[in-house]
Amino acid sequence: RKLTFVLGNINLYFDAQPTAGWRALVEARLTTYPHGAETVDASGQFNRTDTHVFDTNSPSGRNHVIWGGVILERAQIEHTMTDLFNLRVGYFLTPYGIWNVDHGTPTLISLVLPASQVEEAMPNRQLGVQAYGSTTAGDTELGYAAYVTNGRAPFIEDPTDGKAGGARVFANFTGKNRSLRLGMSGYAGDTLEKNKVLTISSSGPSVAISNKYRYKEWAVGGDLSLDWKKLRIRTEGLVHRVDHGDSPHEPVSFAEPGTTHPNRYEYYWYSIFAYRMGAFEPYTYTELKYLTPRDGSFDMTYLPGLGLNIHFSPYAQLKTQYVAAKFYRLKD
Repeated sequence: RKLTFVLGNINLYFDAQPTAGWRALVEARLTTYPHGAETVDASGQFNRTDTHVFDTNSPSGRNHVIWGGVILERAQIEHTMTDLFNLRVGYFLTPYGIWNVDHGTPTLISLVLPASQVEEAMPNRQLGVQAYGSTTAGDTELGYAAYVTNGRAPFIEDPTDGKAGGARVFANFTGKNRSLRLGMSGYAGDTLEKNKVLTISSSGPSVAISNKYRYKEWAVGGDLSLDWKKLRIRTEGLVHRVDHGDSPHEPVSFAEPGTTHPNRYEYYWYSIFAYRMGAFEPYTYTELKYLTPRDGSFDMTYLPGLGLNIHFSPYAQLKTQYVAAKFYRLKD
């Protein structure tokens, strides 16, 4: 669509602190999904989901409503012990980079999500246990987070006996009218999806199980956030490796049947330069992604963009952005 209004994130937070040292946090996103979502069948026909229903419990009974779904962003319990060691269990945001640690739209500069976030070079959310902490010396803060989780499971339950793990370390330097944060993150795990076939014979029912696809992966990234007076700079880089080994490869969505992803390296990088002038904050956005070997018609994506944020108050903004997506075949 060339011109349309859209409904973005409507997030509801439930925060409970029943006693000193304990906290429970649930963040849910309210949506109208699956209304409007498109699906494609085996014949290639696209179908759009329509969830209009009669509001039979209303006094009128003849008006329509759109029923929708709730997206669980996170649900976690935290136990604060010391500054250096705390525990978090549940479904939490993976501690990596700038966007995932601080994923609230009002505090982020750009409206466009980087490809590393969209494609989840590291899983954006995971189910497991996390330890984290920090220490401060003068204007310097050093911190860490380490976790063991189910990893990138096709569903919440882990179909493998192995567990994924990762960590993040950061250093934050603050001073008058300036702030610098440096971070490094890493992740390693495996993903498995199975095929199940039910067979009923004279000897009784049986289920044949085989691997649909399986791969091991790792990712390493670094990020920098700099605030210098009215200038704000954000940049992240990340390398993602996927190796299927001798297992079946993951199928490619929206491709010819039988098309699968290769063992590959994916390289992601973006940068944002913003400058605040009163209520106005213009900024530039630049993003690159390189894939080798390529699994489609291009191996590099380049996104240049410009944006403008208007700050009405600390709690209200108007955010606008234009980004052009360009695709290249560098191998050729």
